[in-house]
Amino acid sequence: MIPISSAWSTCSASAFRPGFASRETHPGAVSRSSTSGTRIWTGSPACCLAMSRDGRMGEGVMGPPGASDPVSSATDGRPPRPRAVVHCGAEFDGLLVIHGEVRIDGRVRGEILGADVLEIGETGEVEASIEADEVLVAGSFRGEIRAHRRVELRATARVQGSIETPRLVLEEGSLLDGRCRAGSAPSVALAAAGKPSQTGGSSS
Repeated sequence: MIPISSAWSTCSASAFRPGFASRETHPGAVSRSSTSGTRIWTGSPACCLAMSRDGRMGEGVMGPPGASDPVSSATDGRPPRPRAVVHCGAEFDGLLVIHGEVRIDGRVRGEILGADVLEIGETGEVEASIEADEVLVAGSFRGEIRAHRRVELRATARVQGSIETPRLVLEEGSLLDGRCRAGSAPSVALAAAGKPSQTGGSSS
């Protein structure tokens, strides 16, 4: 059973945690901020940055999308190419502050904040607390999702945890094991892959 309520509430982000590092995906000015003694990095739009435990920026975890990135194309109706990618085989542990869009094809643990669109690819494995505008899941996720616009679980998605969002879309074949709080309007749309969402009742 997936409990669905009509209430939509915005929850505050959980405590920041230091973690492994990523590298800047785009050049530009970067500012540093501090919360509860934990140093975090934020950047201009399309930046994904985080601070390592020893205070240095790491290498080889993130990068701008390229020809080899398995991202969705415009022809399949998916969102446009993301501006930053956690590549397949890469691992990240810590706080990730994002401005813009990001796709995760590797492993991420910790906390993810501020993304416009966060996509977890089929090879992505995420164990985290997420707060973003829109979250698209095609891989494995465990934790909490707070999305201000919508959450979409694609056919290959495997999700354990809680979801808070105004709109939830479940493709046929997706798995959600946990709790869901959806928006003020009826907000769960069951959509078979490649078929329109079905929101009406069925006759028996």
